[in-house]
Amino acid sequence: MKQKVFFTGFHKCATTSVLQFLSDQGYKSCDHGALSPNEEPGFCRDLLLHKYDKILETADKFEAFSDSPWFLLYELMDKEFDAKFIHSIRDPETWYKSCLNYFGGKGGSPIENYIYGRNFGDPAGNKHRWIERYLEHQYEVMKYFKNKDNFLLLDVFNEENPEEKLCNFLEIEDSGLKIGNHNKQIYFNQNKSNLKIGVVQLVDETYANQFRIPISAIGEYCKERGYDHHAVQGPIEPADCHVNYQKPLLLSRMIDDYDYVVWLDADVVPANYEKGFEEIIEKFDREIYYCKDYGGWFLNSGVIIFKNCETSKRVIEEWWESRFLGTDEHWRIDDGNGGCDQGRLIAIIRKLIDEGGENLEPLDQGVMNRHPKAYQKGDFLVHCMGYAHQDVSSLAKWTFNLNQANREDYFTGFGAIVPSSKERKSTEPFFDKVFSPQEITKKYNKTKIQLPEDWEDPEFTDGEWYKKNPWRNPLDEN
Repeated sequence: MKQKVFFTGFHKCATTSVLQFLSDQGYKSCDHGALSPNEEPGFCRDLLLHKYDKILETADKFEAFSDSPWFLLYELMDKEFDAKFIHSIRDPETWYKSCLNYFGGKGGSPIENYIYGRNFGDPAGNKHRWIERYLEHQYEVMKYFKNKDNFLLLDVFNEENPEEKLCNFLEIEDSGLKIGNHNKQIYFNQNKSNLKIGVVQLVDETYANQFRIPISAIGEYCKERGYDHHAVQGPIEPADCHVNYQKPLLLSRMIDDYDYVVWLDADVVPANYEKGFEEIIEKFDREIYYCKDYGGWFLNSGVIIFKNCETSKRVIEEWWESRFLGTDEHWRIDDGNGGCDQGRLIAIIRKLIDEGGENLEPLDQGVMNRHPKAYQKGDFLVHCMGYAHQDVSSLAKWTFNLNQANREDYFTGFGAIVPSSKERKSTEPFFDKVFSPQEITKKYNKTKIQLPEDWEDPEFTDGEWYKKNPWRNPLDEN
């Protein structure tokens, strides 16, 4: 029998892939089927009581071991066997997201509750605890094996040739086999199109405070997709109009830095983290992307994708030039030019259509701009226009750490239960009185919905920064 090898790295750290690699090298591997902590009656209780008879009996039969419970018992195995130990590592944030996708929303198994603590066994809503425990374990392992020659630290995800390093440590012949991904889970489809995409949001001081959580959710989504996220607190100079009319000014100063720039209103919430803007771009292949409006307008300007091209620049410039001058509280009033910034944009687009412009009809709302009342499972972005900012913030925060199936149930519940501005005279917060995770749980899903424990507020960029390098200042001709 070969010298035993134990993996001390946490689950989702390439342990299954490396164990398969050793199996291919001839090791008799103890996989999940050989010893399953969640299916063995009283297994976790025995761990708490330090009863290891069953574990040691199983260990005698195999040569390579990974995952639960083996990575927890390195001290016992080091004392019982002449063994070698391999600790595989992974970036904590990436590790957590993989765990969230694989284990999230399942309520926590007995062994996960044993590892992370009672009531913390589900990664959904327990990010801080899961990463804390992950780092604690790594510290404990490194401390125990310090200066020991039967220990190898392995970074499968970043090392150029981990197979050679592993074979040298185990003193086995390198057969040329590679460590594959034998437990692949896609938790975010990152931007692999090589398109450079920038996502832009502009708010005044009031909206920056009120919508900081939805904007944070957009920022986290962009980080995972590989997009640049620009959260800007205006006004931007020249401040001769309300911040709401400065969207095109900011877009004009960003568009030459990207292949595509995306405008998002502050009340837009990601509903499907597995979808991306590059998919929309590739599917519809046009210069400007926008959707039909839930309220009956020709289009809704809360979510727009602009390609870096002359048509987009022309529209952005004309949009800026048509702005409603003045910064008082009546900025929403229609002065005869179409009504607010959205009406002005519609007039510009219709003019392009009349001139023979192609691919300018609005897309279906479900593509990227769905109203909560019309939400359908699988929709990409939900635009909570007319909802109280407290309600939108709660929606963004409570759905951030859910897996996709539970997130869809939650958005369904939000649309069905929370009244929009059209359904009540005021947009005062509704959550505290009627809408709650428990209410949605009862009506739409039996899975417990939990709040994220650690939430990072967005870092707003001062509008002064965007004075730099405009592609062309629309005021130059005035």
